[in-house]
Amino acid sequence: MSETAPRQGFVRRLEELLTVVSNRLGYHPDNDIIAVLMRGDDIHGVARWDLSAPAGAAVADLLPAALRNGITTIMLIGYGPLPARGAVTELIDRLHRFIPVVIRLLVTEDRAYCLLDQCPCPAADGTQVNARPTTIAANSTTPSKVILPSRRHLQALVDPDPAAQARTAALLTDRELDDRASGRTVRAAMTLAAATQPLSDAHAARVAVALDREPVRQDAWLATGRHRWQLDLWLDVTRRVPDDYVSAPASLAAWCAWRRGDAGLAAMAWRRSVEKTPPTALTDLIAGLLAQHVTPDQLLWPLPGYRLFLR
Repeated sequence: MSETAPRQGFVRRLEELLTVVSNRLGYHPDNDIIAVLMRGDDIHGVARWDLSAPAGAAVADLLPAALRNGITTIMLIGYGPLPARGAVTELIDRLHRFIPVVIRLLVTEDRAYCLLDQCPCPAADGTQVNARPTTIAANSTTPSKVILPSRRHLQALVDPDPAAQARTAALLTDRELDDRASGRTVRAAMTLAAATQPLSDAHAARVAVALDREPVRQDAWLATGRHRWQLDLWLDVTRRVPDDYVSAPASLAAWCAWRRGDAGLAAMAWRRSVEKTPPTALTDLIAGLLAQHVTPDQLLWPLPGYRLFLR
């Protein structure tokens, strides 16, 4: 057998892992530290920190939820320049005291370096990889989706659109808007979204007012699952409404993103939902799901009152 065959097989498996990570995050990481949380042979989820995050804070953030969820091993990958090796290694060493870190990598541009001491693998001195894959490995349990170029592109999905916000704000001065905004308004918006029909500015304004009412907001939450059109609808409204009205659509976007397994987008939408307005029962619930690294497959059923039954 050719001496290059084992290396080619190693690189292929490594690229499959990097593809799974990018797919789980929804973007190509850079200046990130990613922990792939394993429960036996299955991926439970991923945790992410900035490359500059203090190792102690990262461990304190992850460890309680990892132990509670029965995480057996961790694969830890740092993305950044070679000088970041020390920061990634420090986090690995701290985590390894509690949970075995079985794969330890630093990915810099198009090379991957194994950070395991005295490891004989092909990446010990760095090996060339395609660190920005575009397709998911065929044998992965993670459903394929579009992988955005960067975290900044993911953030843009929830960032405000100032021009759209101004148009919506102008319509919110209509004194008759309260009378026309109701649960029926939101149901009609969801019907349009399911048919891939955009909302008019007037309809978006009515949705903003309707969702400001607790019964309507709760009904919308219970009606929101994991459909892509639902995520697109709530992200669209999140970008278009003024800050005073953003909490409800952004929290619905966060809920839908979490249900779809997009924890990174869910966290961004959640942060948007609490930036300008006080937390609500729904935003508190989503914060707990994200902090505890609860996965959608642990959800049995949501009940009115923003309570959940989990496995």
